[in-house]
Amino acid sequence: MQRLAYTLTILLALTLALPARAAVTISELISWDTADGGVGAFKITAHTIEDERAWITFSGSGKTQLVRVDGLDGTQVRTQLISAAQWSSMGGGTVLNGTYGMGIVGDDVQFASTATPDQLWRVDKNTGAGYVYVDNATILAALGAFVFQVGDANGIQPSTGNHAFYDQVSDTILLATGSNQVQVRVTASELTNAFGNSQVSSGMAYDSNGNLYWGNYLSDALCRRSATGALEIILGPDDFVPVTGTNDASFGDIQMLPDGWFYFMERRSGSILRFNPDAPDPAATLETYITEGELTNSVCGTENLGCFSSYHGYLTWNNTNNDTGTNGVYIAVPEPAAALALAIAAVVRARGTGFRKKSVTVNR
Repeated sequence: MQRLAYTLTILLALTLALPARAAVTISELISWDTADGGVGAFKITAHTIEDERAWITFSGSGKTQLVRVDGLDGTQVRTQLISAAQWSSMGGGTVLNGTYGMGIVGDDVQFASTATPDQLWRVDKNTGAGYVYVDNATILAALGAFVFQVGDANGIQPSTGNHAFYDQVSDTILLATGSNQVQVRVTASELTNAFGNSQVSSGMAYDSNGNLYWGNYLSDALCRRSATGALEIILGPDDFVPVTGTNDASFGDIQMLPDGWFYFMERRSGSILRFNPDAPDPAATLETYITEGELTNSVCGTENLGCFSSYHGYLTWNNTNNDTGTNGVYIAVPEPAAALALAIAAVVRARGTGFRKKSVTVNR
């Protein structure tokens, strides 16, 4: 044990001594073939990961499904939790969920359904047994409206299971705090007063302090509602110029990783950016994590990315290509962290790394 501890200490010291802006290895974590299992669904729409298991949704043309993939670190085993026919019977529609905002809450997978009626669901992460967590009628009553349409901007707070989501009809952010318990969190007029418009782009996420973040492409800004209710711009148009070369920003998904940084898709530049929300000046920490060229020249093959999640602290995503054969789940491991992870895995256990099937290292 002393030798093991010594080895790990040396490896960690070497890792910390090397430059922070090193290469990133992009690998295929889960192939489309593995996740699809021969069903022939159109493409992966969302995924979330807990320990060595992933939950993946497919949506399209009567082939919607929810599957679980076990053994991410070795031999991967697929289990279909909900088939298209089962979901049609459960949800009354053919679309399981939108692109973002899927997460694990206790023993359940939680997500927003974009089927008719739009509502929030919980599904047992082991059996696939599901129920409506917040129904459409409860949401309409909270809004005082007759129509509601959940958007891609929705996110789950891991510590509480609270689910923030955006209504594309009323331009309102709502918050679900329990079974059929929902409240208006930010009104359209409050959004407009703070940011000049009520637009909320795709993607929404919490930090560890309970602050809620989202992108606004009309304002070219990344916005925040603090836990105390204050609305503010964290990254504005001028903050993007030094990093992307333009102040014209558009946003995909956003995810906070265990390192305390937010990672988000900036679609104008086609790159993944990151920043530290707890820094005295978060904008000063904004940087490109993976460029468009690095994405397109990797096994991912595109900058058209969908849902973000994480595996052992590393960023994962599924792309939204129409080509099902390349529509898998991918992982980015910064070097020399990849070498450290492999070395630790070799010392601790003689098993696969889980993300070594296909990989391309991109150097800055």
